[in-house]
Amino acid sequence: MKKLAIFGKIMIILLVFAALKLFIDEFAETDWEKNNHSGNPVSATYIRTHINRGNYFLNQGRILYYYRSDYDQASEKFRNAIAAYDKALDAIPENTPRFDRQKALAYSHRGHAKSELGNYLKAISDFRKVIEIKPDYCEAYFDIASLKYEIGDHTGALEEYRKISEKFDGTQRRKSEKEITLLKNKLNNN
Repeated sequence: MKKLAIFGKIMIILLVFAALKLFIDEFAETDWEKNNHSGNPVSATYIRTHINRGNYFLNQGRILYYYRSDYDQASEKFRNAIAAYDKALDAIPENTPRFDRQKALAYSHRGHAKSELGNYLKAISDFRKVIEIKPDYCEAYFDIASLKYEIGDHTGALEEYRKISEKFDGTQRRKSEKEITLLKNKLNNN
């Protein structure tokens, strides 16, 4: 019964996102056309809209994959998310620091969508781009380390956790040191 209640709440949230998506789509496409015809750069609204659209598809894919075990539909949603992030990234002009946050978010979320599809090396590449843009974004380092571990590159994962331990302090350092200890034990036992 509790599972049905949780599922019902998730479905309501998805419906709200769907309605919001329809509203945003109409506004964004109009904004996009206006800016393109006038020769002005694309607006921040257009970029945010496609990042939000990608997040919508990414979350839908995760729900379909993890809660409904509908792998085919989940894969389609992940591909749609990647396409939305691609549109956002294509719209961001080069060398514009004011869009760095949006660019880092788009690469990070696209990396998550790619990893959900099993494209781990491409996901790692996206997380590396996040680090180039925002070197203090600790989660990108953790994402790379966990993906390296997933593909069997335990030494590479260990190196990434060491980078975190050297670069960051507090909770991130403690978490990375715990992962280093676990990985060392795993490597020593094999």
